[in-house]
Amino acid sequence: MSVKFEITGLKDVQRNFNRYLNEINGVLDSDLDAVAFDLLQKAVDRAPIEDGDLRESGQVVRQKKVRIVSFSVFKNGFDYAIKQHEDLTLRHSGPEHGNVDGGEAKYLERPFQENAEKYIARIKANVLRRTAKYQ
Repeated sequence: MSVKFEITGLKDVQRNFNRYLNEINGVLDSDLDAVAFDLLQKAVDRAPIEDGDLRESGQVVRQKKVRIVSFSVFKNGFDYAIKQHEDLTLRHSGPEHGNVDGGEAKYLERPFQENAEKYIARIKANVLRRTAKYQ
């Protein structure tokens, strides 16, 4: 005894799956850009001022499904951006700086930590909203 059966509709399943992936990719591209540029602005606002080179060097680099927010300034043979970010002993405000807020160390890390949950929630909500029609 033999049993035969035929599976139909696989092309429809594949087409719908591809549409679903395209929706997700569209949301991710848009939201990753928005999140990266929001983080960049927050980091620029906190970066040490001195002569403005550091704040002006901030950028977002797009790589497929990754956004890189970075700062890069080299002064006197060393990476000024990393020194300013990592050295917690440096003073960026006070009488020697004209009593103005001159920025802070961890200018990129702190805004990321403060906003990470918001960024994740935004992306998750938008993916769910855009893909709800497939559920």
